[in-house]
Amino acid sequence: MERRMTPTKAKISVEDLQSEVKRLSKALKERDAALAVINSVTEGLASGLEVDAIFELVGKRISKIFSGHAVALYTFDESTEMAEARFMLEKGVRHSPPPFAPGPIGRRTMASKKPLMISTRAEFEAMGAITIEGTEASQSGIYAPLFVHDKVVGAMNIENPDAEHAFSPADLRLVTTLANSVSVALESARLFGELQKSNLEISQALEHQTAMSEILHVLAAAPSDIQTVLAAVAEAAARLCEADDVQIYRVDGNRLPQVAHFGPLPALKDGESLPLVPGLITGRAVLEQRMIHIEDFAKIARDEYPESAKLQKRLKHRSVIVTPLLREGQAIGALVVRRNDVQPFSEKHITLLSTFADQAAIAIENVRLFHETQQRAQELAIINSVQAALAAKLDMQAIYEAVGDKIHEVFSEAQVVDILHYDVDTKLLHPRYVLEKGKRYSVEPWPLRGFRKHIIETGRPLVINQDMQEKMVEYDNDWVVLGEPSKSWIGVPMIVGAAVKGVISLQHLDKENAFSDSDVRLLQTLANSMSVALENARLFDESQRLLKETEERNAELAIINTVQRALSAQLDIRGIYEAVGEKLRQIFDSQTIAIYSADLKQRINTSEYAFEKGQKLDPVSQPFSTLHDHLVELSDTYVFNGDFPEFAAQFVDYRVRAGEMPKSIVGVPIISKQDPDNIVTLTLQDIDGGKIFTDSDVRLLETLANSMSVALENARLFDETQRLLKQTEQRAAELEIINSVQEGLAARSDLQAIYDLIGNTIRDLFSAESMYIAIVDQPENVAHYVYFLAMGERVFGEPPTAPKGFGGHVYTHRQPLRLSDITAETMREYGSNFMGPQNDENMAHSWMGAPISSGDDVLGMVSILNQRKDFFTESDLRLLSTLTNGMGVALENARLFDETQRLLDETKKRAAELQIINSVQEGLASKLNLQDIYDLVGEKIHEIFKADTTFIAFHDQEKAQVIAPYYVDRGEPGLQGSRPYGKGLVEVIIESGQPVLFNTAQESAEAGAFLIASPGSDKDLNEAFIGVPI
Repeated sequence: MERRMTPTKAKISVEDLQSEVKRLSKALKERDAALAVINSVTEGLASGLEVDAIFELVGKRISKIFSGHAVALYTFDESTEMAEARFMLEKGVRHSPPPFAPGPIGRRTMASKKPLMISTRAEFEAMGAITIEGTEASQSGIYAPLFVHDKVVGAMNIENPDAEHAFSPADLRLVTTLANSVSVALESARLFGELQKSNLEISQALEHQTAMSEILHVLAAAPSDIQTVLAAVAEAAARLCEADDVQIYRVDGNRLPQVAHFGPLPALKDGESLPLVPGLITGRAVLEQRMIHIEDFAKIARDEYPESAKLQKRLKHRSVIVTPLLREGQAIGALVVRRNDVQPFSEKHITLLSTFADQAAIAIENVRLFHETQQRAQELAIINSVQAALAAKLDMQAIYEAVGDKIHEVFSEAQVVDILHYDVDTKLLHPRYVLEKGKRYSVEPWPLRGFRKHIIETGRPLVINQDMQEKMVEYDNDWVVLGEPSKSWIGVPMIVGAAVKGVISLQHLDKENAFSDSDVRLLQTLANSMSVALENARLFDESQRLLKETEERNAELAIINTVQRALSAQLDIRGIYEAVGEKLRQIFDSQTIAIYSADLKQRINTSEYAFEKGQKLDPVSQPFSTLHDHLVELSDTYVFNGDFPEFAAQFVDYRVRAGEMPKSIVGVPIISKQDPDNIVTLTLQDIDGGKIFTDSDVRLLETLANSMSVALENARLFDETQRLLKQTEQRAAELEIINSVQEGLAARSDLQAIYDLIGNTIRDLFSAESMYIAIVDQPENVAHYVYFLAMGERVFGEPPTAPKGFGGHVYTHRQPLRLSDITAETMREYGSNFMGPQNDENMAHSWMGAPISSGDDVLGMVSILNQRKDFFTESDLRLLSTLTNGMGVALENARLFDETQRLLDETKKRAAELQIINSVQEGLASKLNLQDIYDLVGEKIHEIFKADTTFIAFHDQEKAQVIAPYYVDRGEPGLQGSRPYGKGLVEVIIESGQPVLFNTAQESAEAGAFLIASPGSDKDLNEAFIGVPI
C-alpha cells in the first residue's frame, strides 16, 4: 500500500525551482547516456555484429557524449597481464597501439575497482603516468575500471590533453554509470557471440555431416554402383564448395579417364581421358600427391603447365582446385572443382574438398568395406537427426525430451531409458527423462550412488552385460529406482568441458548381453551432442537474462516517459496514477493492478487506480483496518503467493470493498521523506491462484516504484509552483487594473534560445538530416518554423504555413508518430508533399515527429526526416516524446517568467514615473515665477530622456505665434523665442491633441518637421522625435 504524497505548502522561489529542474534534467541525461550505450550494444547484437564492431559502436557513442575529449576503451587479459586498446580516439584521430602493460593509473583503478579523477598535470607526473606512443600527454582525466562478477576485464578512460580541471564530479558519476553499463552490456555481447559461434559451428557441422550422410546413403543403397556414388560426391562437392562444376578422374595406368561429372561447364567426351603428366595440373596433383589451387587459370605459366594451357582454351574454366584421391599412401585418382569466374576457394572449401576426395577414394577402392560403412552411416544419420532436433531447441527440458525420445527410438530393444542431471552442490541426481517399457515416469531426486556414481567420478562409460547381482554388490548398487532389476545395463557420462554433468543409461530387464560396443559408441556420441546442446542452452538462458534486464530498463524508461507526459499535461496526481497504472497493466501479466494511497493522519486508504479481470474499478476509500496498520508498520515490500486469504483472516476488521479477495499479492510502498504521512503503494494481485509472483516481478515493480516516487515528487513541486504562479497572476491582475496592459510583446531572445537548444540537441541526438520545430498560432492556425534544418543546413525565414502532412497529423491528433518506409501512398494518406530531393538515392524514407504540449494545449510539433528506411526506432520515438514534453514545460516556464518580468518591469517603471512626478511636484510647489517653472520642468525632462534637443512650446492664438519659453540643444541652452504658427511638429501635436513618436527623420519630415541640417548639408540631424500635448 502506498502513500499518497500531498504537497507541503512551503514557498519555493523561482531559483529553487530552476535548480531542481536542472538537477532532474542532469540525472535524466546521465540515464539517457547510459541507456544509449546499452542500446548501442543491443543494436549491435540484433545486427549480428562481432565484439570488435560493438566496441566500435560503444566507443563512438561515448565520444558523442564526451565530445571534445579523448576516449579509450581497453580490455585486460589477466593471463598475460596486458591491456589491449579496442577503441581509442583523440582529437578526431583513431589510434591502434599494440598491447601494453597497464601503467600506474591503470593498476591503481584495477586494484581498487573504483573510478579515479585526475585534474592536473602535476598529479599525473606524481603518479608516474605513462603516455601511449602517438598520443598527447593528458592534463586531466577520468579512469574507470570495467569489471564483471568482481573481475576486472578492462577500463574506460576519458582524457583531456589540453586543459586541467576539465572534468567535474558529475562527469565522474556519469563515467562510472557508463562503465557499469558497458561492463554488463559487453559481457552480454561476449556470451551472445559465443552462443552464435557455437550455433554456427553446429550448423556447419550438421550441413557437412548431412552431405556426408547423403553420400554414404547412396553408397549403402547401391554398394556396387560406383558411378552413382561418385555422381553424388560430385554434386555435393559442387553445392557445398559453391562451384560451377566438379570432375572426378581415376588413375588407369598412365591415363586419367573421367569417371564422374557434375555441372554445366564443358568436360571430356565419353571415352576421352587425360595424360598422367606433370604438364597437366590434374596429373601433377596425382603424381606429387598434393592439392593444387589455381586462382586464375588464364594466368598460369604456359611453360610450367603446357597441357593445361591448351585444355583451358577448350574448357574455358578460370578458378580450379585439384585434390588427389589417396588410399594407403597411393594416389588413385583426382577430384577437380571448377569455377567459370575468377573466384578463389576459401580454406573451408579446401578442407571440405579433402573430405570429398576421401569419400571418392573410398567409393572407388573400398567397396569391400561396404558393410562397415553402412553401419557407420546409420550411426551418423542418428547423430544428425538428434543434432537437428537439438539445433531447433534452446529450452533445457525440451533438449532432454528430444534426446530421450530419439534414444528410445534408436535403441528400441532397451526396455529402460533414463537421463539424469547431477547437482554438484547438493550431491543429488535429478531425473530429467525416465521411461520403462514404453511408459514415462516422474521420479524424485536421489543421492549419488552405485553405477552412476562410478561414471560421475571416473567420467568413463560403464557396460554390464552379465552377472548383474555380483556387479550390483561390487558397485554398491543395491537398489532399484522403480520397477524390476535389469539384466543388462549401459551408462555413459554427459561431459561439458572437464565436468561430468549427468548420466544417460539404457537397461534390458530380461536379456543378458543386450548391448554391443557400437551401442556404447553411439550412445556416447549422443551424450556428447546433448552436452553441447545443454551448454548452448545455458549460454542462451544467460543471454536471455541479460536481454530481459535490458528490456526491464526499457520498461522503466517507458514508465518515466509516460509519467513525464502526464506531468506536461497539467501534472495532476490523478493523471500520474492513471498513466502508471495503465503502464503496469501493459507490463505485468496480472489479473489485478491496483494503486492505493494511505492518509495516515485521516486513517483512510483509497484505491486510486484499480483494474481487475479486464474491468476498470471506481476509486473506493475505506477506514484503516488492523491489516492496514500492520502493512504500514512494515514499511517495506511484501509478497504473498497463494496464502494471502489466510494471512488477511488474522485481521477480523479487514474487508475487501471493491473486487475480489486476492490469493497472491505483491505490494511496494513509496514513502516520501517530504510527506511521510501519505504513502502510495503499487500492487499486483492474482485472484484465482494460478499466478506465482517471482523475484523478477518484485525487482521490476520496486524499480518502477522508485521511478514513480520521483514523478510524484515532481508533481508536488509543480503544484507548489502552480500556487506561486497563481499568486503572481493575481498580482498581475491587480496591476492590470491600475495600468493598462500593453498590446503585444516584443520578440524575446530567451524563447529562441530554447528553440535553438532543443533543435541542436535533436539534430545531434538523432543524426537528423532534415527537421523542423514549428509553433502554431492557434487563432490563425498557422505554423511558424522557429527552427528549420534542410539536408544538414540551417534555414532561416521559412514562410509560415497551415499545419499539414505528417507534422500536421501529429499536431492534430496530439500523439507522436513514427514512419519506417515512406511511400507515395503514405504521403497521400497523410497529405504530405515533401520527401526530400526527388530521386531514389536521396528520397527521405524514415520520419518521426511528436507534439509540443503544455497542459491541455498543443503548442506545436517537431518533425525529423532521414533518407534511410527503418532509421528511427521505438526507443528514438519515446526519447523524442520526452524531449518535446520537456520543451513544452520549458516554453510554458519561459512564458510565465516573461510575464512575471514584464509585470516587475512595469511596476519599476510606474515607481520611477511616480518618483519623477513627486520630484517635479515638489519643485513646482517651491516656484512662483512662471519661467522658473518652465526651466524646472524642462530640465527634468531633459535629464530623464537624455535627448539632444528638449523644448517646451505654446501657441499664442492672439499673436498666431509658437512661443518656446524653454529650449536646450545638445546640452546648451538655446534662445527662448517665437516663430509664426503654421507648419511643424508642434502644430501637429496642438491640432491633434495626441502625442506623436517618430523614430526616423523621414517619418518626421512626412509629418511636417522643419529640416535641421549642418551648414552645407541637406541631411536632417534629427533622427527621432517624441512630443506630447499640454
